[in-house]
Amino acid sequence: FAGRRQDMQDGWLKNSAEPLDVTAFYPGFDFSTRGASDSDKFPNQDQTVLRMTAVWEPNDTFSANLKLFHSDSEQNEAGYTILYACADGPGANPYYTAFPDPTQICPDSKPRLERNSALPPAGIANAHPFIDEDSKYFNSLNQEIYTLEMTWEINDNWTLSSVSGYWDYFHREYTNYDYTSYAVVVSQQGESGDAFTQELRLQSNFDGPINFMVGGFYETMERDLDAPVQILPSLFFAPGVVPYVAGQFAGDEFYDGAFISYHQHWDNNIESFSVFGSFEWELAEQWTLAGGARYTKEDRDSEGGNILENSGFLGFSPSQIFYSPEDKADNISPELTLSWHPTDDVMVYGAFKTGFQSAGISNPGTVANLTSFTADEVSDILTFDETTVWGFEFGVKGYFFDGRLSANMAVFRYESEDLQVGIFNSNTTSFTLQNAAVALNTGVEVQGIFQVNENLQLRLAGQYNKLKFDKFEDSGCHPVDGSRADLATRSAPDCHIGPEGAAIQDLSGTDFGGPPLQINVGFTYDVSIMDGWGLVLDWDTIHHNKGKRVNGQPFTETPSRTVTHLRATAYQPGGPWELGLICSNCFNEIYVTGIGNKPLAKINPGVNGDMTAQIAPPRLVTLQLTYRM
Repeated sequence: FAGRRQDMQDGWLKNSAEPLDVTAFYPGFDFSTRGASDSDKFPNQDQTVLRMTAVWEPNDTFSANLKLFHSDSEQNEAGYTILYACADGPGANPYYTAFPDPTQICPDSKPRLERNSALPPAGIANAHPFIDEDSKYFNSLNQEIYTLEMTWEINDNWTLSSVSGYWDYFHREYTNYDYTSYAVVVSQQGESGDAFTQELRLQSNFDGPINFMVGGFYETMERDLDAPVQILPSLFFAPGVVPYVAGQFAGDEFYDGAFISYHQHWDNNIESFSVFGSFEWELAEQWTLAGGARYTKEDRDSEGGNILENSGFLGFSPSQIFYSPEDKADNISPELTLSWHPTDDVMVYGAFKTGFQSAGISNPGTVANLTSFTADEVSDILTFDETTVWGFEFGVKGYFFDGRLSANMAVFRYESEDLQVGIFNSNTTSFTLQNAAVALNTGVEVQGIFQVNENLQLRLAGQYNKLKFDKFEDSGCHPVDGSRADLATRSAPDCHIGPEGAAIQDLSGTDFGGPPLQINVGFTYDVSIMDGWGLVLDWDTIHHNKGKRVNGQPFTETPSRTVTHLRATAYQPGGPWELGLICSNCFNEIYVTGIGNKPLAKINPGVNGDMTAQIAPPRLVTLQLTYRM
């Protein structure tokens, strides 16, 4: 049995939101937004984790291992997103320029441990069928995971194993996605589902040069998405942002008087089956050939749309119109590795590998009006293709200098066809998924651990990944170029009107992805400090260089960063007590890991517009006392 309980008070990300009078948005309504929800600092986390493991070994040939896992956690917000830059300075917004937000703090492109997240006006919250004025922002996740692993050694040559799994989860969040004190985009949404998996493997163990394994895998999964969203308050949306009046369809009295812009719901089903096999063949004393293949077949179907739509002229799908996209896919992924052992401590290898990432069906943040399309066309619009990957890898690993150095190095090049790429449209506050025709991943990885003496160990690791769209001629435009007026004349340098009337750009030959270079250096020093006690000092510094643009958009490259972690641990060799002082991000590097456009952002060519970023935790110092029984 194992358990963990956490009750965190406050946190490290401050909420600067304050109450604002928004009656000007709603003539005739006495509305005021409210300040920070619950605590003014994130994450203020409450968490419980429990695990039980049971092992049954009735004889020497059979064993069963059952693991039951439960966790539930709740935070007072839904994420680590901050306002990173403002187009026209603090408080400005294209949809309510006459009403700047005096609580907004926005030094351009400088990360800070602060966000704006006010609660909606109490009157609006009380009209929401799912919340009221006592509701506080939260991010809640509950999970149950059960696994049963059984192994039967049939005889000296054969072993049969079975792994069964069940996963059930429920996630809900209630958050302000506008990052201002106006509480413009507010939603209580989330997803839930369950999955069952079963795998069987038969493994040989012959004394000869060839052994093999065969197996099969089955999975069935259900997942639902529920998103009642309100986009308010905004003069721009005045035709739609009014209390809903029942009468459009049967049973809609549930929403009567609410300010919900739309309520979206999706039910998704996945069924997957695969068979696989692998072999290992000792060609000679120093040469080994290993390989295998997996065949996968998947069926996916969904049904969803807007239960309610009240946003006026935005072009969302009407109320009570539901779509049923479906997709089928299959794939065979082989691989082959040839390894050479010049000595017992060194291996040199070359590998050909392939991979497969499943196709999928989009549950977009906002559902477009697809009523004029056929069922097949709806499936084409809402589905994205599977990604297939193939490539080569060469490397060497082993022990050197009489075992004092453990090192490995690998170089690789992989090509992805129909790479799945997510694009965020800040105007409709929704994500869409596209397939890049061809993408390349070329890189090198190096790792080494050198034992200088019995007390000192040095570590070095580095990797460089160059990600490039080799062919991506129809990428959706990022909002800056996609909103340009000169698109109508096709004179925009990076964006133009495609054959189907959408704004597209050609990203072929451009780099993408996070920081390509990462370097880790560190050491461990272990020394005896007194009779019966030792001291271990650990130092690790990690450097990431500057990232690449997101969807070709300027100002979305994540800056470089260098983060250092330190740890000092006093311990009893062979004894039960241990005292550790742990310092994460010890020099308090404030940095972001991703940059994008704010929902309902102001976006102008050539300027850093309204942008958000995911911020990493600051310095954390932990004192840890351990007793082992």
